[in-house]
Amino acid sequence: MATANQVISAAMSKIGAKASGVAITSTEESDAIFILNNLMEELESAGYELGWTTIAAGGDTVTVAAGEVNFVITQLVGRLWPEYEDSTKPIPPSLVADIDNAQNNVINALNSKTVGLTNTAQDFIHSAILRSNPKENPRPITAIEITNAIPKLNDLMFQLDADGFEFSFVALTLLTDVPVIPDYAREFIKLELALRLAREDGGEPDQIIIENAAKARKSVINNLNDLVVSQTNNTQDFIHAAINRAYPQDNSRPIKASEITNLIPKFNDLLLELDADGFEFSFVAVTLLTDVPVIPDYAIEFIKLELALRVAREIGSEPDSIIVENASKARKSVINKINNLAVGLTGTAQDFIYSAINRIYAQGNERPITATEIANGIPKLNDIIFELEAEGFEFSLTAITLLADIPAIPTYAVNLFKTELYLKLAREYGASPDEIMVANNQKAREAVTRELNDQIVSTSGTVQDIVFNAIERIKMQSKPVTTNDQNNAIPVLNDLMFELNGEGFEFGFVAVSVLGETPAIPNNAMNWIKSEMTLRLARQYNSQPDELMIASVQGARLAVVEQLNRKATGSTGTAQNIIFSSIQLLTKGTKPITQSQIDNGLNVLNEFMTEQAAAGISVGYRMVDNLGDAHHIPDWMNNWVKCNIAIRMASNLNATINQELASAITESEKAVYSKLIRKPKVKLPTRLPLGGERRYRNQFPVDTDKNAIQTENGSILTLDDGTVITVDLNE
Repeated sequence: MATANQVISAAMSKIGAKASGVAITSTEESDAIFILNNLMEELESAGYELGWTTIAAGGDTVTVAAGEVNFVITQLVGRLWPEYEDSTKPIPPSLVADIDNAQNNVINALNSKTVGLTNTAQDFIHSAILRSNPKENPRPITAIEITNAIPKLNDLMFQLDADGFEFSFVALTLLTDVPVIPDYAREFIKLELALRLAREDGGEPDQIIIENAAKARKSVINNLNDLVVSQTNNTQDFIHAAINRAYPQDNSRPIKASEITNLIPKFNDLLLELDADGFEFSFVAVTLLTDVPVIPDYAIEFIKLELALRVAREIGSEPDSIIVENASKARKSVINKINNLAVGLTGTAQDFIYSAINRIYAQGNERPITATEIANGIPKLNDIIFELEAEGFEFSLTAITLLADIPAIPTYAVNLFKTELYLKLAREYGASPDEIMVANNQKAREAVTRELNDQIVSTSGTVQDIVFNAIERIKMQSKPVTTNDQNNAIPVLNDLMFELNGEGFEFGFVAVSVLGETPAIPNNAMNWIKSEMTLRLARQYNSQPDELMIASVQGARLAVVEQLNRKATGSTGTAQNIIFSSIQLLTKGTKPITQSQIDNGLNVLNEFMTEQAAAGISVGYRMVDNLGDAHHIPDWMNNWVKCNIAIRMASNLNATINQELASAITESEKAVYSKLIRKPKVKLPTRLPLGGERRYRNQFPVDTDKNAIQTENGSILTLDDGTVITVDLNE
């Protein structure tokens, strides 16, 4: 055993205050003993329980174990250094290392005495305190510290139990008590207690301790959660998976058995709501965690994710974005799977109805197509069949009664029926029809209309050729031309042709009754008749012809009139020519001039010229019997004669004398009379008044002009062009 003087001498030797073997003075001895006693009291209060007793003299034995003497010496070195050295001068690093090593050795030795038996309360607390001590200020663990930590360990365990760490923990009273803590959680408990003790002492736990505690917590949570997984695909499995995903991603606490049990009603609610939304899994409410719900394999992950979202929102947590995204993907996948099961065989009613509903839902893809929805689509499909039939899409289809029925829809019309059904159902579902689908429907209508119309084969020039052409123009490829349409147009064609005949278009038309007949319509008038039929039928179909079509029809009419009139003109100088020209002044080329009209004009011409001759205007006209006869009317008189003939024929032709014709007759009359009547040269009497011969002879010379009036009652006027006109001067 070492004495106090030996300890003091060794310390003074280390700091260089005394050479080795040199005795210390009594003053040095007493000062050092005082310092040593104070040092040991401080260490004792700091937890260094070395069994120290106060030293009175240098020869007293220090009451510490042999392995602890060096610790006392090095601690004394630290206290004596300022007494013998400049206080500003630091202790040499070698001495500092000796002091630290000796201190660590003693702390380790002392701590090994307080460890306690493995897994006892003392073991847990000792380990926690050891880890909570700051490295920069190490100290030994005292028995009183360990004893005082028992309530803190109890508090920690009850807090963890409340957080879901259900270890069935029972409060500890003795350091030798063995707490009920599973092996996988022991390290976690020691680290958690270390964190708690460090913070209670006002210190900051070492970062490594914090990180290890977090890792240990996650590991324990995973272990606890694995214990409540239970059998695959039973109710407990679904709920456990949902809660595990719903909890915040820091994974701060495990799943409680009570939480799983309490979520059975929520699980039932979710499945029943999904069933109402079309996810028809034939689900029956569960009552026990061991119940296995009726959920197909392809939907298991979807149900777990949906339940996770619901649980997360109920506990006030924001679901992780990955969970939200995966739930959305799983929903779409399940919808596609359910919908694929509802497709039905190609060409069946189920196929048509499914296709339409699927396109509606595809815009949002939020829920599957149910068997009920498809069954309810049968009447809608029948409506489409009959509506299209009424519009002229004549496929001779019969009503559908079963989903397995295959309607006899031609291949080229399948897309029309599907898009039509889509549009009808979209409106009933309150969905806005997709613009692409609307456009596809219009294209399908046009394509089917062309196909149906192309199937109508007609011979050029037949009744069917005329009426089909007209109706097709009106419907503008939006609806097909039906047999009924064509048959209904036959009376319209008859009416048109008879009206045109009344207007002078004498084609020799005879009423038609069947589509295959070839009506008496010349080729040069065929296109015009088709256009006229288009205008007339347009009104029946409540269609408004555009101005371009109206102008085109008018142009075609005039062209036909011109061709017909060209045949009725007659040769120049003939009676037919002058009568034709007279009638044309009334019709202005808008109507054809018929042979009967010209024939009637022959009498009018003869009557007029006879009247003029009787009135004293004789220009050498000869009565004509045939239209081809020359009329011998001088050119300068032609216009006047035409105008007068036109006026006389106007009433019979139901024509109106327009201002242009009225002006023309006035001007032509002036021109004729200017030719007929010229002021004659005065012819002097052949005899002078009685007694006035000598007086007037030189004033009135005799005019011997041959154009002079020859008699008092009348005379023959010979014009410069040789025309002889007899003028009655008595009138």
